Amino acid sequence: MLRGPTLLLARAALLCASSARAQGVPSRVRLLHPGCADVMDWAALEAALQVELRTMGSDVAGASAADARVILDVPCDGEAARVHATLVHAASGRRASEDVPLGATDRVRVLALGLSELVRARWPQIVQPPPPPPPPAPSVDVEALRADLMAEVREQVSARVDGAVEAALPPTDPPPPPPGTFVDLALAVSGYPAASNATGELRVGVSLPVAELRLGLEAVGAGGWAADPLGDVALGGIGGALSLRLAHAEPSFVLELGPRFEAGGIRAQGLPRAGASGAALDAAHLALGLEARARVRLGGVTWLLFGGELGAAVLGVDARADDRRVTAQVGPRLGLFAGLAFAP
Repeated sequence: MLRGPTLLLARAALLCASSARAQGVPSRVRLLHPGCADVMDWAALEAALQVELRTMGSDVAGASAADARVILDVPCDGEAARVHATLVHAASGRRASEDVPLGATDRVRVLALGLSELVRARWPQIVQPPPPPPPPAPSVDVEALRADLMAEVREQVSARVDGAVEAALPPTDPPPPPPGTFVDLALAVSGYPAASNATGELRVGVSLPVAELRLGLEAVGAGGWAADPLGDVALGGIGGALSLRLAHAEPSFVLELGPRFEAGGIRAQGLPRAGASGAALDAAHLALGLEARARVRLGGVTWLLFGGELGAAVLGVDARADDRRVTAQVGPRLGLFAGLAFAP
């Protein structure tokens, strides 16, 4: 049984060992060195290292399993001034290396001190796994960023320029709404190829909006001349027309297309040259056709009106210059007209 000073020394040694373990050192260290015996007394090095390690609470492991290995790399030829030592964590393979200098004298003790310091200083570093690498910096698409910046700059510049232009320009009145009712005044020419004559017409009417359509009402006065081998034939008549047209209206123009029905009375008066008596004939006039007309705003309430008609006369009159005459004429009819329209 230990008593007195001997017991105190043992307790102090145990306290130092516990303190060293608390600082973190391997419990057993295996020393691996080259086999060349001329460089150093390896047995003496192990004994010296064992003394140093035990002061820290560790020990040399010999050939048994160890927590750590110290691998020495020293050339066997020549006198080395330094020894390359590597401390390896046996469980994970993590390692740390240093060059340990050799003293001019007592090289074994100097190397043992250097190796024990390597174990003490580097063991806590290799026992713990290394911290995870920092996350990679977010990649920046420079071209896309440049394109977004340029687009934003262009948008801001365009908005400022547009605002400056609008501020510099005088205020403009809003465009007028599409017109409603029209009063039409037009001159027309209608040709009758089957009767070899044509008439001039004066047309006065109104055009009324009805949903997407336009209802047209017109009064027609007609007059003309026809040629005959015996003389001339004077034509005249009055009538009315009704049309229902599809319409597309804008503030500055209106387009219309639809059927047209015209009815009235007509007189043919023969005017012979010599040797024959003239004759007159009154008859009904009836024509059907497809009419297209366009209106273009000239300014204010005044519009330019023009259009055309394609149809047929289903009832009419034809007369010669003398008393020979033919009634109940039928045949194609072509018409063109132009004039003005007024939107009150």
